[in-house]
Amino acid sequence: MEYRRVGSGGGWPATLDDVAAAIDHLAELEVDRAPLVAIGHSAGGHLATWAAGRGALPADAPGGTPKIAVTGVVSQAGVIDLTVAARTGVGGTAVPDLLGGTPEQVPDRYRIADPIGQVPLRAPVLCVHSRADDTVPFAQSTAYVAAAKRAGGAAELHAVPGDHFAVIDVKAPAWNVVRKALPLLLVGTLPPPA
Repeated sequence: MEYRRVGSGGGWPATLDDVAAAIDHLAELEVDRAPLVAIGHSAGGHLATWAAGRGALPADAPGGTPKIAVTGVVSQAGVIDLTVAARTGVGGTAVPDLLGGTPEQVPDRYRIADPIGQVPLRAPVLCVHSRADDTVPFAQSTAYVAAAKRAGGAAELHAVPGDHFAVIDVKAPAWNVVRKALPLLLVGTLPPPA
């Protein structure tokens, strides 16, 4: 799916609204909607993980009252701890630009949009990330998985070789991790730790 990005009509709340609308549009189509696994890379990893937590959002929040539930997630080098990402400059000013300010300026937006603040999710989350990623720190995934497990959620991290883009290269070993995990995620389970 596509969504409006910052600088092209996106940001708060448009980007989140677009993702929610795209997923909810499935309710209007004659397609199998369950199970539904969301896969996203980098900012898309944030949005895929966020989408799985929509059911716990307030009804008036962007994405609140979902029509379709995401039942599994693959976050490929995802930015899934927005507060830390904003404070450490992951992507420069990408996170404050998306949410319209810093965690101190718009804390309510961070509470709604930050996947790490949504744990535990009902859906299992597989993080696939390279330790050598110099775009989105590996620590984004380690922090998320640790927080999810502490909260009683199902989450695993698979460290893979390569850089930030290896996780979306269908010829790279990292893609095999995703490919092999999909049948398990479709039945609500995670692959064993790598």
